[in-house]
Amino acid sequence: MDELGNRKPKVRWSWLYAIVAVMIGLLTAVEAAVPDGALRRTLECVVTLLMFVGMAMWVRVNRVAIAIAEGDGGVPRPSLAIASRPTPRRARAVTRPRASPSV
Repeated sequence: MDELGNRKPKVRWSWLYAIVAVMIGLLTAVEAAVPDGALRRTLECVVTLLMFVGMAMWVRVNRVAIAIAEGDGGVPRPSLAIASRPTPRRARAVTRPRASPSV
């Protein structure tokens, strides 16, 4: 707990392990049950994609706890502001006399 009595969030490593274990089990089931072919490759890709999505969601949910565990204190870092350049003066349009059409 901090000085205000708030509990510090903990990183839920067990959730990450569960996500990975379930997805590896699902991938193993696809390997064992589905015959080789386009369907099997598609299911392998879908399961792999779901594994990455699950891990990304876990990171998103645990980002504050990870920042505190790493010593950042959970304080967001300031973003870099891009300074705007002054717009250059427009050059005067140079008008050239038109050539008269030759007959």
